[in-house]
Amino acid sequence: ITDWSSIAQEFSYATKKPSLFINTPMKILNPEWEEIPIIPLDISLRDQIGLSVDPGDLDQLADLVAGLLADKAGYEDRISRLVSRNIFDVGDGARAGGAYIIQALENKRQERAQPSAPEEEEGPRDPLAEVQARLAHLSDPSPRLDKLLDQPLEDLDPDIRTHGQYLVWLIDQLQEQSGQEEETK
Repeated sequence: ITDWSSIAQEFSYATKKPSLFINTPMKILNPEWEEIPIIPLDISLRDQIGLSVDPGDLDQLADLVAGLLADKAGYEDRISRLVSRNIFDVGDGARAGGAYIIQALENKRQERAQPSAPEEEEGPRDPLAEVQARLAHLSDPSPRLDKLLDQPLEDLDPDIRTHGQYLVWLIDQLQEQSGQEEETK
């Protein structure tokens, strides 16, 4: 149960359960929002991921909650479709995020390789060198590290089931990028 907070979207998207909105006055940060020909998600999703009730109708709250609970399967299906339509890369964000980080590191490395104005003596570290330095400390894994690396990952490529497998995949991607750089020199 909430007012206009977008936390309801996160709750409903994560749990596939409906939210109940109380129609308090909207907090408007952009007084010209109505000039934009798009209905904001904070408004359009209210009656898609749950129900809205006016403050004068709060005496109906128990019946509304009962109705939401009675239609659990319907809301689960509806919210799942909304998640697929409104959220990009569901279940595979880590892979896309990792690829983005690798590309950003490579871009930084290339920027630093180009001649530029002299940097201070203790300039910024190369992000890839930082990652490599941190990985070097993992050469003698402890039982805690093994336990972490064996934890399952949810909703990823079926071939990548643990944090350890994901780390190996990420290191392979780094090595592949590094190998491509060597081939182009």
